[in-house]
Amino acid sequence: MFTNLVNKNRAILVSPYINFNILLGLNIINELVGSIAEKGIVICSYKVSPELVKEIIDEYKNVEFLNSFTCLNNSNVYVIILSNIEADNLLRCFVNANKLFAFVERVRLLNKLRNAGWSIYRVKRVDQATYSLLNIYEDEVILINIKGNSVYQSQIPEDVMLIYREVVNHVREFGSIKASDLLRYMVKVLGYDKEFVLNGIRRSIAIGILGYQSGYLYPKISINI
Repeated sequence: MFTNLVNKNRAILVSPYINFNILLGLNIINELVGSIAEKGIVICSYKVSPELVKEIIDEYKNVEFLNSFTCLNNSNVYVIILSNIEADNLLRCFVNANKLFAFVERVRLLNKLRNAGWSIYRVKRVDQATYSLLNIYEDEVILINIKGNSVYQSQIPEDVMLIYREVVNHVREFGSIKASDLLRYMVKVLGYDKEFVLNGIRRSIAIGILGYQSGYLYPKISINI
């Protein structure tokens, strides 16, 4: 279950990971059709195998597939998976949709979607089975784990939150913190294993809650700690 995402009414995910986009999109349509709308429509310009569709979408659910962009205004759930799109098309074509999720590699005039109340995420691959959805205008990150053809939302790992808290506390007290100084402090003073700390730093950056520039670590979003 990926509650944080499917609870949105309008969301766009800017993601270069085509297989991930297809997998998450199909799981979203399967989750929502029958619960908040009778019908779902998937607009996908990529080839999707019928076997994958059968594996993810329950056969009794009313889901229609279109292979090119079409302007529709019915009260359905829509999942759009394209290489690129203009924000104006999303705003103009799906006014009456119950829910609308778009997965694109590129989008023009993104600010128009923000002004219209859309949630906007950039997707990063953390590892082979984990993806980070970072809301670029709000302090929100969603972790999605892949297992076979299923997707699950997971919590930020505790080792990552540990690193995040230390960086936030150091920045609050001293204004900045070098990655090398944080590593030395957590190993020498707090007694953590060096590889544990290094791995936590790397994953914090990969997930997107910390940034790294010129040797310094800094919080990229604000999380309750």
